[in-house]
Amino acid sequence: IVMLADRIELNYAAPQARVVVFGLLSCVALAWPTGLLTTVFWTGGFIGLFYSFLAGVIVQLGLRFGGYARQIAWTYVGMLFFAALYSHSSFTAFAAVTGAALLLAGHSSGMTRWLSGGWLQFLGMISYSLYLLHNAITGAVFRVFTHFGTETLLWNLVGVAVALAACITCAWMAYRLIEKPAIAWSHAIKLKPTIVIRH
Repeated sequence: IVMLADRIELNYAAPQARVVVFGLLSCVALAWPTGLLTTVFWTGGFIGLFYSFLAGVIVQLGLRFGGYARQIAWTYVGMLFFAALYSHSSFTAFAAVTGAALLLAGHSSGMTRWLSGGWLQFLGMISYSLYLLHNAITGAVFRVFTHFGTETLLWNLVGVAVALAACITCAWMAYRLIEKPAIAWSHAIKLKPTIVIRH
């Protein structure tokens, strides 16, 4: 999607093409939280939750470009609120609240103040690895817990704690062993500068 937006901007000199492309995709993605579409096309498919991912993208673009991009971000967050009320979805509501909180933090320069704590910086550092691994690790932990224990509140709370610890530990290891070396490797690649002349 990013490549498509950048190609549009390169060929047609469209300002902030990413805002336009992701904004249009967000409108399509709203079909799932509003219930207009329910199929996810394959078991465990992510498409039904794509609107929540796009909320983060739209908010980031709004904070980056300001102006109409920020207005689009606020509009999208507001539409998620209405979708949450319509569908009675706590997940959609959480996505909307998170987006609104980030927009408010960016508007009041709170990002650097509110998110400067060491543990938040640590979670931010490992967040990509955590994003990639959490689903599989959580599933594996609870498969073990349901096999060896009973479905009680205490047992499930212990499972959540173990799953959280396992996710953070594995994400930290992946960051140190894979992500950090890959970042260093990518910085070692020298690209020729590209000059774009726009008419």
